[in-house]
Amino acid sequence: MVTGGDHVRRMTLAAALQGFGCDANEAATFDEALERILAGEIPHILLIDLRLSAAAARALIEILRRDYALTDMLIIAVDAVPDDQHRLSGLPDGWLNAMLFRPTQMQDLYTVINSAVYAA
Repeated sequence: MVTGGDHVRRMTLAAALQGFGCDANEAATFDEALERILAGEIPHILLIDLRLSAAAARALIEILRRDYALTDMLIIAVDAVPDDQHRLSGLPDGWLNAMLFRPTQMQDLYTVINSAVYAA
């Protein structure tokens, strides 16, 4: 599942996930993603684009990681702030499986997903 950012960005990231062999769909907002996941539509990978709100993304991750039924879900975030103090820094270890920074090449996304899948 891909959430956050604008529709075109979500479509691009979803296509990348599909190219990796994952079923991928979009949730337009973090609230929609949370609603669908809590209703049982649990993705193997949640790809979060931080273009709109890092605070809302942090809240989404905190809710999901506190639900023990969802701890196996891989969460990968994409942001435009490429430094050690990215906008999701400070989350507990393991809550965020990977972080990518824009501009993101599809090969970088594949590498991160592959690493996250095999590390889990």
